[in-house]
Amino acid sequence: MLVNKQNLIFYSLGAIPAAFVGMPLYIFAPEFYASNFDISLTLIATFLLALRIIDALQDPLIGYFTDKYRHNIITIFAIGVVLLALGFVALFNPYEPALKFWFLLSVFLANTGFSIIAINLISLGAAWSPDYNDKTKIALYREAFASGGLILTIILLTYFTGKFSALQAYSKFSYSFLIVLVICYSIFYLFWLRNVSYAPQKDGFKFKLGEFLKTINKKLYLIFFLSIIASTIAASLVMFYIKDYLQLPDRVGLFLLSYFLAAILAMPIWQQISEHVGKITCWKISMLVAVLFFSLVYFIKPGDANSFLLICFATGAVFGAELSLPSAIIADHTKSETITTEFSLFTFLLKLALAVSVFLLFPVIEFFGYRPGQTNSEQALNVLKIAYSLVPVFFKLLAIFLLHKFFKQEVQYATNKNINSIDNGNDA
Repeated sequence: MLVNKQNLIFYSLGAIPAAFVGMPLYIFAPEFYASNFDISLTLIATFLLALRIIDALQDPLIGYFTDKYRHNIITIFAIGVVLLALGFVALFNPYEPALKFWFLLSVFLANTGFSIIAINLISLGAAWSPDYNDKTKIALYREAFASGGLILTIILLTYFTGKFSALQAYSKFSYSFLIVLVICYSIFYLFWLRNVSYAPQKDGFKFKLGEFLKTINKKLYLIFFLSIIASTIAASLVMFYIKDYLQLPDRVGLFLLSYFLAAILAMPIWQQISEHVGKITCWKISMLVAVLFFSLVYFIKPGDANSFLLICFATGAVFGAELSLPSAIIADHTKSETITTEFSLFTFLLKLALAVSVFLLFPVIEFFGYRPGQTNSEQALNVLKIAYSLVPVFFKLLAIFLLHKFFKQEVQYATNKNINSIDNGNDA
């Protein structure tokens, strides 16, 4: 299948529903349950950490079974879509007599569906073409459409929360997701997925964990984890920061919209930079830009909407690069036999970073007296500001240091031709 604009659009539509639920599932849901049902932040953090422990076992299994039964990719995708739809709608239509159990179950179902879709979407993109620059283009298109899904999330949530109470707004929002899911995956299936067929694995395919762990680039995964944990700390706290520190709850939609709009607009720039200086160097540049602008957040005063809006736009411009470039780099040297298993590790680290950021910081800000949506002391708000602005900068600087130490020179990895195990009947 040719890597052209039309096919890239059909493929990237598959990223919209997963991105659409990502922010509500991992960022808005804790705030939704903490603010509306008086569940403590520490308890929510414990729940999310427990779910990430399950992920530690589940995501590699999803990758393994997909690699083993890759010829059934359409069925695997369908299972993921159903689980995501059920879990997401349940999450924002809570059953109050069993609220805690309902939260755990719905997040587990939605999270499992999200994993199946995300792992396979990324691995299909990685296996699409053996070309070094094509891999970057595929990843950037996918993240651009994912940012579009996030923008759609913000628009719909802003509309519903402006017209209804929080409980009604999130309920209606969850049902609107079903419409987005049906439209996007119908097009994705009809014009892209059904034209893709994986060749069945050779007889006797066995996954050997020890051998697999020896082949993966552990340093690269460590750097990705440190970089993304900086982003997830900011993402986990942004709603609290805007509503309670900046005291600008009515500007949430504007701030988030500017962030993800900047991500889409900057995608072509990062593609050009990557083609000229290489992916590793481009990734370094994107992280340095993120640190430069995000470190300024510490100096923002409550009510200063304009300064925070500028920082949102500037840091949003590097968001797509920081998600797409690591996956493109990993795709350059991944074995075709275990490609989905390897990308299950990628998505697991992304979700682990979200859980770790919540588990590390929610109890801390709660210990210093912070309570969401309530009147907070100056000390509590200062701790929230430090957690939101300075802790992410520390992790991002650590990632930059290690990337520079371990990858001092740009390496154009010679792509293994066997990675492209997608077999198509035509090149249309």
